[in-house]
Amino acid sequence: GESEIEAERLRDNTATGRERAARALAADAEMPLTSFADAFRSHRVIAAADTSAAEGRPVKIAEIPAD
Repeated sequence: GESEIEAERLRDNTATGRERAARALAADAEMPLTSFADAFRSHRVIAAADTSAAEGRPVKIAEIPAD
């Protein structure tokens, strides 16, 4: 249905954004300005957003495994 199309669009946009960020980082010879801990927290936020889009429900960061 319509919600499935919206979820698919959100997943596509999220994946495209991650790919764009990865290419930009690879093209830059300098070290990133974020720590590993910050990057890991960001990863969990993105994972929660992906899960939310896929399942059509709010997802708390605490639901995303930290190990």
